[in-house]
Amino acid sequence: MESLQEVRQKLRRSYQLKNELVRLEQQRQELSERLAVCRYTKREAEAALLEYEHGGVKRLLDKLTGKWEEKREELSRDVRNASGALEGVQRAAAETERMIVSARQELAALEGLEVEYAPLFEAEPGLRELRDRLEALHCAIHLAPLLEENDKALKTAGRLAKGDVIGELSMEEHDQNLWFSRADTLAQECRGLLERIAQCGILLEIHPYFANPAGYIMSATRSGRLDRLNHALDAIWEAKHQIKELCYQLAEE
Repeated sequence: MESLQEVRQKLRRSYQLKNELVRLEQQRQELSERLAVCRYTKREAEAALLEYEHGGVKRLLDKLTGKWEEKREELSRDVRNASGALEGVQRAAAETERMIVSARQELAALEGLEVEYAPLFEAEPGLRELRDRLEALHCAIHLAPLLEENDKALKTAGRLAKGDVIGELSMEEHDQNLWFSRADTLAQECRGLLERIAQCGILLEIHPYFANPAGYIMSATRSGRLDRLNHALDAIWEAKHQIKELCYQLAEE
Protein backbone atom coordinates (compact mmCIF):
# COMPACT_ATOMS: atom_id res chain seq x y z
CA MET A 1 0.00 0.00 0.00
CA GLU A 2 1.40 3.36 -1.01
CA SER A 3 1.77 6.10 1.56
CA LEU A 4 -0.62 9.00 1.94
CA GLN A 5 2.05 11.36 0.60
CA GLU A 6 2.50 9.25 -2.53
CA VAL A 7 -1.25 9.19 -3.18
CA ARG A 8 -1.42 12.97 -2.73
CA GLN A 9 1.40 13.34 -5.25
CA LYS A 10 -0.42 11.12 -7.75
CA LEU A 11 -3.63 13.09 -7.24
CA ARG A 12 -1.83 16.38 -7.81
CA ARG A 13 -0.14 15.01 -10.92
CA SER A 14 -3.43 13.80 -12.39
CA TYR A 15 -4.90 17.30 -12.09
CA GLN A 16 -1.74 18.90 -13.46
CA LEU A 17 -2.23 16.73 -16.55
CA LYS A 18 -5.93 17.62 -16.80
CA ASN A 19 -5.12 21.32 -16.63
CA GLU A 20 -2.34 20.91 -19.17
CA LEU A 21 -4.75 19.16 -21.54
CA VAL A 22 -7.17 22.10 -21.29
CA ARG A 23 -4.33 24.42 -22.31
CA LEU A 24 -3.16 22.11 -25.10
CA GLU A 25 -6.67 21.67 -26.53
CA GLN A 26 -7.05 25.44 -26.64
CA GLN A 27 -3.63 25.72 -28.28
CA ARG A 28 -4.64 23.07 -30.83
CA GLN A 29 -7.71 25.10 -31.78
CA GLU A 30 -5.69 28.29 -32.14
CA LEU A 31 -3.10 26.52 -34.30
CA SER A 32 -5.85 25.02 -36.45
CA GLU A 33 -7.16 28.53 -37.15
CA ARG A 34 -3.63 29.79 -37.88
CA LEU A 35 -3.06 26.87 -40.27
CA ALA A 36 -6.14 27.86 -42.26
CA VAL A 37 -4.86 31.45 -42.52
CA CYS A 38 -1.34 30.35 -43.47
CA ARG A 39 -2.61 27.97 -46.17
CA TYR A 40 -4.76 30.73 -47.64
CA THR A 41 -1.85 33.20 -47.58
CA LYS A 42 0.43 30.71 -49.32
CA ARG A 43 -2.15 29.94 -52.03
CA GLU A 44 -2.65 33.65 -52.68
CA ALA A 45 1.12 34.27 -52.88
CA GLU A 46 1.62 31.34 -55.26
CA ALA A 47 -1.27 32.49 -57.45
CA ALA A 48 0.13 36.04 -57.63
CA LEU A 49 3.57 34.73 -58.66
CA LEU A 50 2.12 32.37 -61.26
CA GLU A 51 -0.04 35.10 -62.76
CA TYR A 52 2.92 37.47 -62.95
CA GLU A 53 5.21 34.89 -64.56
CA HIS A 54 2.74 33.81 -67.24
CA GLY A 55 1.22 36.95 -68.61
CA GLY A 56 -0.50 40.22 -68.02
CA VAL A 57 0.09 43.81 -69.06
CA LYS A 58 1.91 44.55 -65.83
CA ARG A 59 4.50 41.85 -66.58
CA LEU A 60 5.14 43.24 -70.09
CA LEU A 61 5.49 46.81 -68.82
CA ASP A 62 7.88 45.72 -66.09
CA LYS A 63 9.97 43.82 -68.65
CA LEU A 64 10.23 46.92 -70.77
CA THR A 65 11.26 49.08 -67.82
CA GLY A 66 13.65 46.49 -66.34
CA LYS A 67 11.59 45.97 -63.21
CA TRP A 68 10.49 42.42 -63.98
CA GLU A 69 13.26 40.56 -62.15
CA GLU A 70 12.86 42.75 -59.07
CA LYS A 71 9.10 42.27 -58.97
CA ARG A 72 9.40 38.54 -59.61
CA GLU A 73 11.88 38.21 -56.72
CA GLU A 74 9.52 40.17 -54.46
CA LEU A 75 6.64 37.81 -55.28
CA SER A 76 8.91 34.78 -54.90
CA ARG A 77 9.96 36.07 -51.49
CA ASP A 78 6.30 36.33 -50.51
CA VAL A 79 5.87 32.66 -51.44
CA ARG A 80 8.94 31.63 -49.45
CA ASN A 81 7.81 33.63 -46.42
CA ALA A 82 4.31 32.15 -46.61
CA SER A 83 5.75 28.64 -46.95
CA GLY A 84 8.05 29.20 -43.98
CA ALA A 85 5.22 30.51 -41.84
CA LEU A 86 3.03 27.53 -42.77
CA GLU A 87 5.80 25.05 -41.98
CA GLY A 88 6.40 26.71 -38.61
CA VAL A 89 2.75 26.43 -37.64
CA GLN A 90 2.63 22.84 -38.91
CA ARG A 91 5.59 21.95 -36.69
CA ALA A 92 3.93 23.62 -33.70
CA ALA A 93 0.68 21.77 -34.41
CA ALA A 94 2.50 18.42 -34.68
CA GLU A 95 4.33 19.08 -31.39
CA THR A 96 1.06 20.01 -29.71
CA GLU A 97 -0.52 16.75 -30.90
CA ARG A 98 2.47 14.82 -29.55
CA MET A 99 2.12 16.51 -26.16
CA ILE A 100 -1.62 15.80 -26.07
CA VAL A 101 -1.06 12.11 -26.75
CA SER A 102 1.68 11.95 -24.11
CA ALA A 103 -0.43 13.73 -21.48
CA ARG A 104 -3.45 11.52 -22.18
CA GLN A 105 -1.37 8.37 -21.87
CA GLU A 106 0.09 9.46 -18.52
CA LEU A 107 -3.33 10.55 -17.29
CA ALA A 108 -4.86 7.20 -18.27
CA ALA A 109 -2.32 5.47 -16.03
CA LEU A 110 -3.51 7.62 -13.11
CA GLU A 111 -7.25 7.19 -13.62
CA GLY A 112 -9.25 5.44 -10.93
CA LEU A 113 -7.20 6.76 -8.01
CA GLU A 114 -10.27 7.08 -5.77
CA VAL A 115 -11.30 3.51 -6.48
CA GLU A 116 -7.80 2.11 -6.08
CA TYR A 117 -7.18 3.99 -2.82
CA ALA A 118 -10.76 4.05 -1.53
CA PRO A 119 -9.79 3.26 2.11
CA LEU A 120 -7.42 6.24 2.20
CA PHE A 121 -10.01 8.61 0.70
CA GLU A 122 -12.51 7.31 3.25
CA ALA A 123 -10.19 7.69 6.21
CA GLU A 124 -8.45 10.96 5.32
CA PRO A 125 -10.64 14.10 5.14
CA GLY A 126 -7.57 16.07 4.05
CA LEU A 127 -7.23 13.88 0.95
CA ARG A 128 -10.85 14.50 0.00
CA GLU A 129 -10.38 18.22 0.58
CA LEU A 130 -7.34 18.20 -1.69
CA ARG A 131 -9.33 16.40 -4.37
CA ASP A 132 -12.16 18.93 -4.14
CA ARG A 133 -9.75 21.87 -4.30
CA LEU A 134 -7.93 20.44 -7.31
CA GLU A 135 -11.23 19.64 -9.03
CA ALA A 136 -12.54 23.17 -8.42
CA LEU A 137 -9.32 24.68 -9.78
CA HIS A 138 -9.45 22.42 -12.84
CA CYS A 139 -13.06 23.46 -13.54
CA ALA A 140 -12.13 27.13 -13.11
CA ILE A 141 -9.21 26.81 -15.54
CA HIS A 142 -11.50 25.07 -18.04
CA LEU A 143 -14.22 27.65 -17.50
CA ALA A 144 -12.18 30.81 -18.10
CA PRO A 145 -11.80 30.48 -21.93
CA LEU A 146 -15.43 29.32 -22.29
CA LEU A 147 -16.64 32.48 -20.56
CA GLU A 148 -14.52 34.56 -22.96
CA GLU A 149 -16.04 32.75 -25.96
CA ASN A 150 -19.53 33.14 -24.51
CA ASP A 151 -18.92 36.86 -24.06
CA LYS A 152 -17.71 37.18 -27.66
CA ALA A 153 -20.67 35.25 -29.06
CA LEU A 154 -23.22 37.36 -27.18
CA LYS A 155 -21.54 40.62 -28.16
CA THR A 156 -21.49 39.54 -31.80
CA ALA A 157 -25.17 38.58 -31.64
CA GLY A 158 -25.94 41.96 -30.07
CA ARG A 159 -24.11 43.87 -32.79
CA LEU A 160 -25.91 41.93 -35.50
CA ALA A 161 -29.25 42.50 -33.77
CA LYS A 162 -28.54 46.23 -34.04
CA GLY A 163 -27.91 45.84 -37.78
CA ASP A 164 -24.11 46.16 -37.69
CA VAL A 165 -22.08 44.73 -40.54
CA ILE A 166 -18.96 43.05 -39.15
CA GLY A 167 -16.18 42.91 -41.71
CA GLU A 168 -14.39 39.86 -40.35
CA LEU A 169 -17.53 37.69 -40.56
CA SER A 170 -18.60 35.71 -43.61
CA MET A 171 -22.06 36.23 -45.12
CA GLU A 172 -23.30 33.07 -43.38
CA GLU A 173 -22.00 34.34 -40.05
CA HIS A 174 -24.09 37.52 -40.35
CA ASP A 175 -26.95 35.65 -38.71
CA GLN A 176 -27.65 36.72 -35.15
CA ASN A 177 -29.45 33.43 -34.42
CA LEU A 178 -26.24 31.53 -35.18
CA TRP A 179 -24.43 33.53 -32.50
CA PHE A 180 -27.28 33.30 -30.00
CA SER A 181 -27.24 29.52 -30.50
CA ARG A 182 -23.47 29.41 -30.05
CA ALA A 183 -23.74 31.53 -26.90
CA ASP A 184 -26.46 29.20 -25.58
CA THR A 185 -24.27 26.11 -26.05
CA LEU A 186 -21.29 27.79 -24.41
CA ALA A 187 -23.38 29.04 -21.47
CA GLN A 188 -24.68 25.53 -20.85
CA GLU A 189 -21.09 24.26 -20.72
CA CYS A 190 -20.26 27.08 -18.32
CA ARG A 191 -23.22 26.21 -16.11
CA GLY A 192 -22.07 22.60 -15.84
CA LEU A 193 -18.61 23.70 -14.71
CA LEU A 194 -20.00 26.28 -12.29
CA GLU A 195 -22.19 23.61 -10.73
CA ARG A 196 -19.23 21.24 -10.43
CA ILE A 197 -17.27 23.96 -8.63
CA ALA A 198 -20.19 24.49 -6.25
CA GLN A 199 -20.31 20.73 -5.59
CA CYS A 200 -16.70 20.99 -4.40
CA GLY A 201 -17.87 23.18 -1.52
CA ILE A 202 -17.04 26.52 -3.15
CA LEU A 203 -19.58 29.28 -2.64
CA LEU A 204 -20.50 30.76 -6.03
CA GLU A 205 -23.26 32.98 -7.29
CA ILE A 206 -24.68 31.42 -10.45
CA HIS A 207 -26.65 34.03 -12.39
CA PRO A 208 -30.10 33.02 -13.78
CA TYR A 209 -28.70 33.50 -17.31
CA PHE A 210 -26.67 30.31 -16.95
CA ALA A 211 -29.70 28.32 -15.77
CA ASN A 212 -31.58 28.89 -19.05
CA PRO A 213 -29.33 30.86 -21.46
CA ALA A 214 -31.59 30.95 -24.53
CA GLY A 215 -34.77 31.41 -22.51
CA TYR A 216 -33.27 34.24 -20.45
CA ILE A 217 -32.76 36.36 -23.57
CA MET A 218 -35.29 35.08 -26.11
CA SER A 219 -38.24 35.01 -23.70
CA ALA A 220 -38.11 38.81 -23.53
CA THR A 221 -40.04 40.93 -25.98
CA ARG A 222 -38.02 42.05 -28.98
CA SER A 223 -37.71 45.55 -27.54
CA GLY A 224 -36.40 44.19 -24.25
CA ARG A 225 -34.11 41.56 -25.74
CA LEU A 226 -31.06 43.81 -25.89
CA ASP A 227 -31.58 44.74 -22.23
CA ARG A 228 -31.60 41.05 -21.33
CA LEU A 229 -28.51 40.54 -23.47
CA ASN A 230 -26.71 43.29 -21.56
CA HIS A 231 -27.73 41.65 -18.27
CA ALA A 232 -26.33 38.36 -19.58
CA LEU A 233 -23.06 40.09 -20.45
CA ASP A 234 -22.96 41.47 -16.90
CA ALA A 235 -23.50 37.91 -15.63
CA ILE A 236 -20.55 36.68 -17.69
CA TRP A 237 -18.39 39.53 -16.41
CA GLU A 238 -19.30 38.67 -12.80
CA ALA A 239 -18.56 34.99 -13.42
CA LYS A 240 -15.19 35.85 -14.99
CA HIS A 241 -14.35 37.99 -11.96
CA GLN A 242 -15.34 35.21 -9.54
CA ILE A 243 -13.35 32.60 -11.46
CA LYS A 244 -10.26 34.80 -11.62
CA GLU A 245 -10.36 35.32 -7.86
CA LEU A 246 -11.02 31.62 -7.32
CA CYS A 247 -8.01 30.62 -9.42
CA TYR A 248 -5.77 32.91 -7.36
CA GLN A 249 -7.11 31.54 -4.06
CA LEU A 250 -6.92 27.88 -5.02
CA ALA A 251 -3.50 28.15 -6.63
CA GLU A 252 -2.07 29.69 -3.46
CA GLU A 253 -3.42 27.02 -1.09
